[in-house]
Amino acid sequence: MLLHVVQIIHPISSLAAVRRDVLTQLVALGAVAGAAAIAYFFAIRQRRMDEKKATCARAVTDALAWLELPYRIRRRMNSDPETLHNLADQMHQLQERLLFDQNWMLVELLQAERSYSILVAAVKQAAEQPLRDAWLAPPVENPSGMNIGSLGIPSVESELRSFASDARRRLSWWKLWQE
Repeated sequence: MLLHVVQIIHPISSLAAVRRDVLTQLVALGAVAGAAAIAYFFAIRQRRMDEKKATCARAVTDALAWLELPYRIRRRMNSDPETLHNLADQMHQLQERLLFDQNWMLVELLQAERSYSILVAAVKQAAEQPLRDAWLAPPVENPSGMNIGSLGIPSVESELRSFASDARRRLSWWKLWQE
């Protein structure tokens, strides 16, 4: 009889050991899956942050390109309709990009939108008089005319630094969990 009881208990203890092994494997699998999910989440978030950083860099490039316009206009070789059309078209395209950038900031990076709008306003104000003067100046007639020197465009360094600070604060790696 005792042998019969031992035979009955032995399969039960084997079954408990198997269950324990399966449970241990399931816990390990869950830990690996959880770690993989967390790594995937942070990789996706980092990619989105990198995309936002690249868009901010392009937006700054667009804003500062407005300061280049007086030089382009002043260095035109002639004032024929095609040249004027090309210059006006460049201005329109840049204006469209600036509007896109400002609206993108409003939707995707609200914390930096105000300082970006201030930067764009400062850039446009800084370029306003040099643009007028450039349009009034005669076209360049020879290579030496390309050396126009400074057009007296005021600095927008403080506005640029303010935007960069706001964008950097929002796009830091420890902000990955926010949004």
